[in-house]
Amino acid sequence: SHKQFDESTAILAGDALLTYAFQLIGRHYADTPNIGMELLSIIGETAGSEHLIGGQVEDILGESKKLTPEELDYIHLNKTSAMIEASIGLGAIAGQADESQFEALQQYGRAIGLAFQIIDDILDATSDTQTMGKTVGSDAQLNKTTYVSLHGLERSRDFANSLTQSALDACSELEGDTEFLEGLANYLNTRIN
Repeated sequence: SHKQFDESTAILAGDALLTYAFQLIGRHYADTPNIGMELLSIIGETAGSEHLIGGQVEDILGESKKLTPEELDYIHLNKTSAMIEASIGLGAIAGQADESQFEALQQYGRAIGLAFQIIDDILDATSDTQTMGKTVGSDAQLNKTTYVSLHGLERSRDFANSLTQSALDACSELEGDTEFLEGLANYLNTRIN
């Protein structure tokens, strides 16, 4: 949006989409207010200063600075991972999951979210523009701390594998067919673009 239009329009579009989420929940969960309130709570908390905005602020402050492993985890647990965890949590609430199912799905979302970011860092360091469909190597050019720059390729791959296993372990705590969730976790861990 900021390239097609301008930065102000892009910011306003983001604001409109976020508030639209609250509007849709209000409209569609009026008859089940308890579910609606839980959904609103997840979106509000995830989008706020303690997660997405806070993680983004730390990401901006950390540009061109060597981050610690804890700082890097904080950023991505509160950005990429938080968005995926929230999305899965919203589905769990809408599907009326019980508390143990919800916790397992949250664990799953957190794990695949962080694994996704680590794989993204690996691909930015190892892939090519044609395969990725976007410019690669930008993290290194911007001197940005990534899992690869901090831990190296092998350890980063080990972290992603471990997180994927954690997601699969969470699936084993769920009743019913988890084939899609397991397949998604494995796909994200082995993706090439």
